Amino acid sequence: MKHTTRTPTSKLVLCGVVSVVWLCDLFVFSQVARLRERTREEGAVKERIYAESRSLFEARQAETNLGAEIAGAQRVARNAVAKMSQLDNEAQRQKEIVYTADFQLQLMERKV
Repeated sequence: MKHTTRTPTSKLVLCGVVSVVWLCDLFVFSQVARLRERTREEGAVKERIYAESRSLFEARQAETNLGAEIAGAQRVARNAVAKMSQLDNEAQRQKEIVYTADFQLQLMERKV
């Protein structure tokens, strides 16, 4: 049987190995905690992105609807202007007819 003697140096080495393992465990634990925190942050960011995307989609949809309403209102306005122009022309034509009838009536009254 072999007799080994432990020297103070071997105790320090053993103590150093334990310290290194303990430091490694501590480092791994802290990295796992950081990873969990980053994962939570990532989830929160993804939720915000989803909410903002949904809001953007709704805003674009509202913009499209407003654009359609504006286009419809412009068509109604153009049609109204065209109808007013048509009615103005009709009124002018009727005034001419009334004027002509009045003139002819005056001519007939002069003859009588």
